Amino acid sequence: MCLHACKRAHTHEHAHTHTHTHAHAHTHVHIYSYIHACFIAYMYGYENAYTNVLTTLEIFLIT
Repeated sequence: MCLHACKRAHTHEHAHTHTHTHAHAHTHVHIYSYIHACFIAYMYGYENAYTNVLTTLEIFLIT
């Protein structure tokens, strides 16, 4: 479950790289979010984790 959530978050992250030119500036944030995805998945379960990670990534990518 944890690995699957991380995988999904990682894939989503790459999908945004093409849309947001400044995404590379946030590489360190992506790595943090990727690890954070595992933690959330472990603590709260897959569904909650995926939603939270997507929200987190969106916020970091937009700002």
